[in-house]
Amino acid sequence: MSTNYPDGIDSYTEKTDGVDTVSASHINDLQDAIEAIETELGTDPKGSFSNVADAISHKLNKTGDTLEGDLDFDLNKAVNFKIEEVSALPTWTSEDEGRIIYVGSSDKLYLGNSAGWVELSQEPILHNALSSLQGGQANEYYHLTSPQHTSATREADNSQNGLMPSGKMSNWDSAYTHKTTEDAVNGLVKCNGSGTYSGVTDNSSNWNTAYTNRVDTWTSPLQLSSNTASIQDATTSQKGAVQLQDSVDTATTKAVTPNAVSGYAMPKAMPIGRYYLSADQSINNTTWTAVQLTKDFETNTTPGTDGWDSTNYRFIIPSGQAGYYRVSYICQWKSGEDNGKYRCRIHWYDVSASTWYQKATAVSYLTTNYELSLAVEDIFYADAGDYIQFSVYEDSGTASNLSGYANGYYNIATIERIR
Repeated sequence: MSTNYPDGIDSYTEKTDGVDTVSASHINDLQDAIEAIETELGTDPKGSFSNVADAISHKLNKTGDTLEGDLDFDLNKAVNFKIEEVSALPTWTSEDEGRIIYVGSSDKLYLGNSAGWVELSQEPILHNALSSLQGGQANEYYHLTSPQHTSATREADNSQNGLMPSGKMSNWDSAYTHKTTEDAVNGLVKCNGSGTYSGVTDNSSNWNTAYTNRVDTWTSPLQLSSNTASIQDATTSQKGAVQLQDSVDTATTKAVTPNAVSGYAMPKAMPIGRYYLSADQSINNTTWTAVQLTKDFETNTTPGTDGWDSTNYRFIIPSGQAGYYRVSYICQWKSGEDNGKYRCRIHWYDVSASTWYQKATAVSYLTTNYELSLAVEDIFYADAGDYIQFSVYEDSGTASNLSGYANGYYNIATIERIR
């Protein structure tokens, strides 16, 4: 027979010398039993203990005699387990390190660490009782009340304590401010920086309003009129503020649109383009195919660079024009095509990753003798050198046609950088 262990206990008959005949199966059965025991125990079953009995005894619950050990939880599932309960806190030994117990008589939890038992209190932790909370040098502990913390972190002024504002220390001992009876610019203090001037008073005790500089000269585009500081309007001969025209004021120094001021070249808008299919295009069955669009117009690409690649039918992001692009495409399939699933999609090629990515996609079914229009739009980021391409697909079982027209009525795509 083979061994029954570990599912059952083997039974053997005693053999008597000179009476019983011992065969190979008797030895083989014993070997099978030994191998089953070794397999069940595994290698080095005693671990760090002196023998297997000590190892098993250490893993037995101190009160219920149930095996304990490391717990392997599935974090996606709820797990319930019971903490060991004792009537009184036992004397700590090194074997209690890592052990958690609940003392029912005192209703407290304890954790055994490398030095002894540590109470896991359910009460609020007292800040002042944390001897290990250190700040600054060794044995320095700082505990602030709420008002003390506010005072230590706010900016000081005449009415409250606090921190000296940044940049005002240099004016602390020699600061002067203009008298209230003297001339002042709206919201600004004028003084000549001299302590002997009769119109200046010592205000070194108040750094919040103390200044030593006097503004005697205003440089364009700043101007001073009736004690009011302002910025001059821009003209063809001076820098300044640009304002829009309205129905009342149409001065040439004001822009008709935010894009132009008389005599000035304002920053150009970002790239924008429109593309269309000028003639019908046959699309093979079950094949993603680039739509052979023609450029209608295109503005604000890099000088000397045409963003539209008319050979590969795709838009190449010009140098210096990386950013977010709004891309749209209206796809028109001709009537009379076979039944099937028809799709249009915006594709983006990331040059740095050498990978095509699918963007917005539209899909529908075409019934014989009916036209089908699909529209997609998406916004995404593209780097200089990346491609934007418009593709279509159909599975009618035979080639189908996209509608094209010389005046650009059908299969229209637009590309616009928005930031």
